[in-house]
Amino acid sequence: MIEPHGEVVRTILARARTALRRLGEEATDSDDADQRVHRVSDAYGMLRYARKLSPENTDVLGLLGVAADELGKTRQALDALEACVRLQGPERADSEVTDRLGMIYLRLGKLDDAIRWLRYAQGSIAVSNHAETAVHLATALAAHGKMSDAIDLLVNALPEKGNYLTDADPVTLVSFALAVHYDRDEQRAAAFDVLDTMQRSFQQDLGPRAQRALAGMRFAPPEDQYYYRALLYEAL
Repeated sequence: MIEPHGEVVRTILARARTALRRLGEEATDSDDADQRVHRVSDAYGMLRYARKLSPENTDVLGLLGVAADELGKTRQALDALEACVRLQGPERADSEVTDRLGMIYLRLGKLDDAIRWLRYAQGSIAVSNHAETAVHLATALAAHGKMSDAIDLLVNALPEKGNYLTDADPVTLVSFALAVHYDRDEQRAAAFDVLDTMQRSFQQDLGPRAQRALAGMRFAPPEDQYYYRALLYEAL
């Protein structure tokens, strides 16, 4: 009686999670592009139906926002994600929801909104779980004219000095983002100190590790990827 469509909604959620989880596991070559769009479109359609059945289900709203954003439906993504946050409360909202909201607003150039949502997503930041959040928040702070805050954020997101770099992609991503922000702040020596430390730690294997870490990053704004790649090519 309380949840008359509960079983149907749970089935839809399971299928949609599987479809969206595979997005990060797929190859990004053009041969898979049509299949990727088809899979996300199917998930989006199912989740829209699930929302009609259970309009206040925050799991449905969160996944619907992700699917809409992946399809380029920004208005629909914001509608679903903000509805999810209203129901949960910003402090208790899932970090993936608030991170996605922050990333969308960063992409739109609405920096105050981006910083606000990314702060919620950041929480007590752990690089292994929130590397992209740290990079997005640092990017937003830097674009807002707070470069020193952006650099401090990335420095504090890294492990202790004795364990400064590992082979984990999240740490590689945050480390490389730190070099990028030093470079943008015209602290070229500091930028290349970070890159040199990465090179030594990776035993001259910086290129493949950095490329793998950057390949999985959803850049916001999207054109940032060219700056990151340019610095990597220069370093190599």
